[in-house]
Amino acid sequence: MSTLLKATEAFVTHLLTVDLDPRFLYHNLEHTRRVVQSTKELAGHYDLTGKEENALLLAAWLHDTGYIHGREGHEKKSSQIAEKYLLEQGEDSGTVQQVCNLIMATERYHKPRNLMEEIIRDADASHLGQPIFEDVSELLKKELALMDIAHYSPEEWRQLNVGIFRNEHHFHTSYARKHWQPGKDRNLISLLKG
Repeated sequence: MSTLLKATEAFVTHLLTVDLDPRFLYHNLEHTRRVVQSTKELAGHYDLTGKEENALLLAAWLHDTGYIHGREGHEKKSSQIAEKYLLEQGEDSGTVQQVCNLIMATERYHKPRNLMEEIIRDADASHLGQPIFEDVSELLKKELALMDIAHYSPEEWRQLNVGIFRNEHHFHTSYARKHWQPGKDRNLISLLKG
């Protein structure tokens, strides 16, 4: 791991431990670590340059830091935090721009334009294809309630998730489709059974 990645991990860990509203039960350090791990898994499968992989991992670490300023426009806020931090670390402007673009690619309805954007999007949603989905999903439901954004009954939440699984989300990379889609299919069956 590069010195900058170690420093970024420490920076983000501090930020999300000290400055993040504790009501963020889903969008927190644990989620960020999951996204970083999934990014590493995906990046390891593709023939990326060291510079590309580094930008992806920096983006994975920094992609939700904007939540320290609230939910609204958090991708833009995360991008601004990343830009300021990386420039202070002496990172070149090309890499900084690439990291910011990757963070913005995590916006909910963004359509990925290249492999790196596909990787960050798949990593950000990797829990949909994992055995932990149900637990993680429940954290998001509780977060929305605690933040007074939405209050879902168990049935409403189940139906919402079924809709996302069927109509909104799909994995973009061939790796995620091969390795994570089967788990997502199992999770959908479990949701349909109620």
